Amino acid sequence: MQDISTSVELKEERSKKKIRFEQPLGAFNKTGIDFGGPYKIKQGRMKARIKYYILLFTCLQTRAVHSEVTPGMDTNSIVLAFTCFIAIRGMPTEFLSNNWKTFI
Repeated sequence: MQDISTSVELKEERSKKKIRFEQPLGAFNKTGIDFGGPYKIKQGRMKARIKYYILLFTCLQTRAVHSEVTPGMDTNSIVLAFTCFIAIRGMPTEFLSNNWKTFI
């Protein structure tokens, strides 16, 4: 059985130690980017099918997926899709891609 003085000392030591937690990273803070496609999509009653691509943003922590439909793989389409992604999810700190040549 502990005496009162030692239990008071232990409580004082515990109160001196501050537990610090790092801020958890939000979803899509670390993001993987890749293209999917091409997909031919029919619009309305048109017989012609237009070619579209899907730009996939994958969260590397939670494995959540965000997709943006783009009309092409050119720089303007990528920048527009990326701007929409940032407006919804926020600016990521890290990017990962298996083929950076696609984005040049």
